[in-house]
Amino acid sequence: MEKILTAELVLEMPFSYQLFLTSNGYVLSVPYGSSAIAEMNIGISDEDAQSGISDQERLELLANGIRQNPQAFTEFQVKLER
Repeated sequence: MEKILTAELVLEMPFSYQLFLTSNGYVLSVPYGSSAIAEMNIGISDEDAQSGISDQERLELLANGIRQNPQAFTEFQVKLER
């Protein structure tokens, strides 16, 4: 059964990623795909989230990795309720 987490938006880079804070920690939401756009929500550590908030290039690099190979991140995927 998939976990559904209620989220609060912390940081947004339009068309690239959104960072949310949930009761279970931070979640990075990344749109991906070419002909049909999907969204992958990945749980990330507090340390990675805080580093990304102060240096947004770090989150951009992670988002790019997710877009290039979303299958590699499926085990970290969570469902968000906004």
